[in-house]
Amino acid sequence: MKDHDVSIIVPIYNVEKYIENCAVTLLEQDYDNIEYVFVNDCTPDKSMKILENTIERYPNRKKHVKIINNIKNSGSSLTRKYGLDASIGKYVLFIDSDDWVDKDMVSSLIYEARKSDADIVCFDYIKEFSKKSVIKSFFYTKNHPKLNLEFVKAILSHEISVSMCDKLVKRELYKNIDFPHFSHCEDSFVNLQLFYEAKKITYIAKPFYHYRTNPNSLSNSFSNNK
Repeated sequence: MKDHDVSIIVPIYNVEKYIENCAVTLLEQDYDNIEYVFVNDCTPDKSMKILENTIERYPNRKKHVKIINNIKNSGSSLTRKYGLDASIGKYVLFIDSDDWVDKDMVSSLIYEARKSDADIVCFDYIKEFSKKSVIKSFFYTKNHPKLNLEFVKAILSHEISVSMCDKLVKRELYKNIDFPHFSHCEDSFVNLQLFYEAKKITYIAKPFYHYRTNPNSLSNSFSNNK
């Protein structure tokens, strides 16, 4: 079994309009040693067929792709967990399937992680609207703060990003992390644990990630009880 430096995990649900663009930007990364794990959360549309056709265009990547099919619709949090359990990369990236990324994302993040021996590498993202793009930049210290509790407070107050998609994380950090069974603020729940456990956190002030607002996405597919 080949060791991979990075596992990119992508839940799939109701994204037939967007999955090709997402997959292309992932499969065309300028870094070679990547494992791709796409998890089908019982999507009712043609997302998986479009994804499979897209993967066929990249024979050099195809052997590094895993496709997992959930038995039942499980929501974004558990779907990410299933993808994590099936992956083997030394570092983990979660990507939402209606978004896209810059093609130097992985190479830049791996370089920073190795240079600084970081458990978590954070980065900025661009929020993409129909007629404009807005860079979302958060304040992270370049060096780890004295207390992890400072990061926990910053997550709770949204002074730093609560998203799971703008962070490269060492796999070993997930060893004792619980993924929630609920679908409200699930990113915050996981990130609070990761930031509390991390020994070193670094930051790249560049927006590699393009976040698209999509009302039909996996993260918006459940109505939450008050």
